[in-house]
Amino acid sequence: MFVMPPWLIKIKDFFQGRRGMDALGWALLVCVLICRVVGMFVGHWAVNAVMLAFLALFLLRALSKNLSVRDKENEIFVKFFEKCKKAWEKSSKAYNDFLDRRAARSTHVFPKCPACKTRVRVPKGKGKIRITCPYCKNKFEKKV
Repeated sequence: MFVMPPWLIKIKDFFQGRRGMDALGWALLVCVLICRVVGMFVGHWAVNAVMLAFLALFLLRALSKNLSVRDKENEIFVKFFEKCKKAWEKSSKAYNDFLDRRAARSTHVFPKCPACKTRVRVPKGKGKIRITCPYCKNKFEKKV
C-alpha cells in the first residue's frame, strides 16, 4: 500500500478546487513561448516584460478558485477564437479560389451570375452560350 508523503498531500490539497488548463490557458502559454523565442532574437526588455505579463496571467487563471469568472473568460475567448478561425478560413478559401481562377484564365472565363453574383467557370472560345448557375439555377447568356 502506498502512503503519500505529507508534502505531496499539501500539494494535492492546494490544487483541490482549481481548474488548471483550459483553452485560454493554452493560448496564454503559447503566447509566453512565442514571446520567449522572439525575446531570444530581439533581446529587448519589453518583449520579456510582455512574456512575464502573459505568464502571470496564465498562472493567475490556472491557480484561481473563482471558477465561474474563469469559465466566462474562457467562453469569451473561445467565441472570439472561432470568429477568427472562420475569418481565416474564408480569406484563405477566397485566396485559393483566386489562384485557381488565375491558373485557368488561359482556357476559361469566370463570369458572375447576375442573380447571386457567384463566379461561374465556363470554357473560352465557344461564342455566345447559355449558362446555368449551379447555385441559384438562374439562366443567363454570355459571350465567351
